[in-house]
Amino acid sequence: MSASDLERVAAFRFRAANPSGPIADWTPRSVTGLGDAIHAMPPTGGRGASTAICDAADLVDAITEHLDGAPLHSALARYQRSISPRARAAIRESLGPVRVINVLRHRPAQALARPLLSVAGAWGQRRYRGTP
Repeated sequence: MSASDLERVAAFRFRAANPSGPIADWTPRSVTGLGDAIHAMPPTGGRGASTAICDAADLVDAITEHLDGAPLHSALARYQRSISPRARAAIRESLGPVRVINVLRHRPAQALARPLLSVAGAWGQRRYRGTP
């Protein structure tokens, strides 16, 4: 951090739903939600938008089911059950990098990680440039 340009440094709190807890665990009525409104996850896994899009597709299926005659509350209940496995997996995946970030807050971990990150960065540059 001492070598960082402080005007370009930002700190973020990562918030996430509990992947082991209830997901969309309420009695369906005429309103539901999707994406982070139901299962918040940090951006570190890169799964938030894709999960919300999948939720939207499942919600379209539930609305179509209702338009085909199913009671709204049962169609939304099926939708809420359908998103849980995907949401849990996405939250867990997004929390992995947060654990690494939290470990790297400590100077001894930074000292150990620095050479590994340098090697990984050099290897990544070689691969990106197409050098074997």
